[in-house]
Amino acid sequence: MGVRFLVADRNAFKFEWEGEVLFGCCHVDDLLFAPSSTRIKDEFIRRVKTHFNVTGGDKRVDIFCGMQFEYDPEERSITMHQKDFEKRMLTKYDAYGLKPVDTPKKCGQGPLEPFTGTASEESRLDYMMFVGDLHWIVKTNPRLSFIALELSHFVSNPGPEHLAAARRVLANIRGNIGRGLKFHGSTKVLTECYDHRHTLLGASDSDFSHKGQKSTSGVSILLNGAAIYHVSRRQSTVSANSTEAEVKAAALLAELLPYVVLLWSELAGTSSPPIRCLIDNKAAKKQIESGVDSSASAPYLKSKRYCESKVFSGLMWFDYIPGVQNFADVGTKQVRDTTEFLKKDGILSGHAPYMFETEELSLLLSEGK
Repeated sequence: MGVRFLVADRNAFKFEWEGEVLFGCCHVDDLLFAPSSTRIKDEFIRRVKTHFNVTGGDKRVDIFCGMQFEYDPEERSITMHQKDFEKRMLTKYDAYGLKPVDTPKKCGQGPLEPFTGTASEESRLDYMMFVGDLHWIVKTNPRLSFIALELSHFVSNPGPEHLAAARRVLANIRGNIGRGLKFHGSTKVLTECYDHRHTLLGASDSDFSHKGQKSTSGVSILLNGAAIYHVSRRQSTVSANSTEAEVKAAALLAELLPYVVLLWSELAGTSSPPIRCLIDNKAAKKQIESGVDSSASAPYLKSKRYCESKVFSGLMWFDYIPGVQNFADVGTKQVRDTTEFLKKDGILSGHAPYMFETEELSLLLSEGK
């Protein structure tokens, strides 16, 4: 039919016809596509109908693979959410009566501890189901990524503390039904600070355990005002200091970016410029950019050199911002202050988009780069 499937993702495709273009993706027998005009949409559907029986394709999508979509033509935004699934979760776990809370975990609360008793089979099963459901809605609710990771550590033997933490997460969902991810197309949003429409923005962060435990990496990639990728992951080795933990988190971002950039490049039809990546640790940034090894970086040399290779190849560059502005922090810990958490969640989810202007960025913009 003249459709070209992408190298970066075989479930995504590109169809070009008479100067028009249509991007699409497929999951089993469901298609989702974005045409540049009604002409190419009609031609694409005509060609598909010569091979398959087709239903739909004549109106904007409102649900696809469990993801729901809402459009605001005045604001020029698209919100992707899982409202129906969230409502089913609240019903399933009898949580509609819970009082909504602003944060999925209480601010200032320490790490959850293992249960010393023995959980019942029923309790384990219910807890496992909840954690599975929670990981599914994290896709459109990145603010829940850290608590989903933390709760998953105790699925084999959940105790009262873990069940109480799960109820608080449900209370947070109760107050944010249908919030999801809000992507923008307005000039006002996408030219704030500088023109970043269709431009990737990365961020990495980590916590640091003073108890000799493994740190957690948080990585976010934004496009047009909201996260298209967000991950919270426990690091594989214990870090000796915060700089080491931050370099390892940056290495995770450097590992993920090439795949996202390849997909972006195929869709855009051009090579990607170096990706701006936010980091809130000056020592880690300096080590990555120095190109010099030292005794301090010896324990994590592989992570450091991997980041270096991606920086020097032109894939990415690191821009320092204060920790209170780093939205990737949401994936590493429960932020200590509610106001700070809501601000970072607003940036990550696109409901309060904000582009940070730093000294290094201002210098690049003044030089016309």
